[in-house]
Amino acid sequence: MLQDDVGPEGRACLKIQSLSAGYGEVPIVRNVSLDVWPGQIVAVVGPNGAGKSTLLKSVVGIVRKMDGSVMLEGEEVSELPTEARVRKGLGYVPQLNDVFGRLSVRENLLMGGYRVGKSELSTRMGEVYGLFPQLDRMRLRTASRLSGGERKMLALGRALMAHPRVLILDEPTANLSPELSAVVLEEHVRGLADAGVGVLLVEQKAQQAVEIADWSCVLVAGEIAASGVRSDLLARPDFGELMLGGVGGVRAEPGFPR
Repeated sequence: MLQDDVGPEGRACLKIQSLSAGYGEVPIVRNVSLDVWPGQIVAVVGPNGAGKSTLLKSVVGIVRKMDGSVMLEGEEVSELPTEARVRKGLGYVPQLNDVFGRLSVRENLLMGGYRVGKSELSTRMGEVYGLFPQLDRMRLRTASRLSGGERKMLALGRALMAHPRVLILDEPTANLSPELSAVVLEEHVRGLADAGVGVLLVEQKAQQAVEIADWSCVLVAGEIAASGVRSDLLARPDFGELMLGGVGGVRAEPGFPR
């Protein structure tokens, strides 16, 4: 099955084609292709050191692209700086340093909407509070006083203030308890997609990520080793081996570069 077969009608909001990227002369991520559609979660899972965060950073523009392309709403953006990609509708929530600890919840959200016109700010704020009612009740509380789950909620809300078409999430459940991790993935992340945002998710809790995703890729040693819808991927007898870095006899799904 091709990934396009599970996408809704229309055009992918994010299209990554044959992307190779890294920090030096040798690429860490090689020949990766995937699409993210509006209202869809695409999860990237794999063993530690597979290049998952590097892939996200190359899409955002933090890590240098060596080859391939990144298309946002049909427009090539892989040569643009990060700030320009954000203006064009790309949101990013990093694993660490995702909120301003000394600022209040409201001030964090205002920082996320710094490029939004004054007439739109209250509308955007209301939309975020509608998605995350807890933030509304804590709007004057400083971010440093929030729990881990509340901080992640605020990080997601801050990214949404820019009204992104695609949201890039790097390990949103890092350092959270299993119970909070389930809430973040099953309620918050899934809820964002259900509201029409395309989500590209890197997550170490592989099975949970695959279960909420519409399409998932297993990245091993910088390359896509397997991909598919949740039922097919979780049914693979070698799924556990892949998550430990095993690649013996693994072939990518049709439509993805080897």
